[in-house]
Amino acid sequence: MFTRAASVLILSMCAGLAATPENRPFNPIAGTQAIGGRYQFTGETKLLESARLIQSLGSNIIKFALSNEAAFGPEKGNVPARPAGIATLRDLAANEPSHRAVFDMPFGYYLLWVYPLTSATQAQDFAPADHERQYQEVYDLACHLLRTYNHSGKSFYFGHWEGDWHLRPQFDPAQELTSARKERFTEWLRVRQKAVDDAKRDVPHQGVWIWNYTEVNLVARFVDGGPCLTNDILPDVDVDYVSYSSYDALQGDLRANLIR
Repeated sequence: MFTRAASVLILSMCAGLAATPENRPFNPIAGTQAIGGRYQFTGETKLLESARLIQSLGSNIIKFALSNEAAFGPEKGNVPARPAGIATLRDLAANEPSHRAVFDMPFGYYLLWVYPLTSATQAQDFAPADHERQYQEVYDLACHLLRTYNHSGKSFYFGHWEGDWHLRPQFDPAQELTSARKERFTEWLRVRQKAVDDAKRDVPHQGVWIWNYTEVNLVARFVDGGPCLTNDILPDVDVDYVSYSSYDALQGDLRANLIR
């Protein structure tokens, strides 16, 4: 529902989402994403053009990537070149005109692939030297959004692209899932979750929400066991949400594979 194909954002603990005062009712209108656009029709950046089109559909959801590659990579067309003064995710959200304009639009739900500009982009490359930089960028971004959009009714979900491909970067489900990759990915998620939790603790806010999620994409073939994010990472990481990019479920009998 929230990625390029069928993806579902699932509450990691299945208590009612609207059960406590700090949680908003979940009332989304089906939307789409603004990731990897290959063409455009206006002189605006691809991100801003896509956001305006999504808004015109009547949706209150948008999904896009916050990263150096997404914003400034070759042929992305979001921003022509990396402007001076854009060194972190907080800078990107606050000071880059297209990104700031999209955050100011009346979307209720923002699903964001969050990849800091100052540390390892991919979880498999995450090293001890990246911990503080990763934490600080995610923390500063979360603090900025909580302060800027206080009382706005907006919800922000910090996540990432399909996590099982972070664990198996050769896109081969049969590839060995090494203990080193599992440890790096687990620590990567823990650092990101702590940054979000600490920001919510430190910044007084009301009527604005931020959550951290991980995305699984190899589930159906591993439902009875086997190495994957769901079986090997989730039991050890207390993330707020789990997103399921459900390509593998579309290749077989969904009910037989996933519904027990």
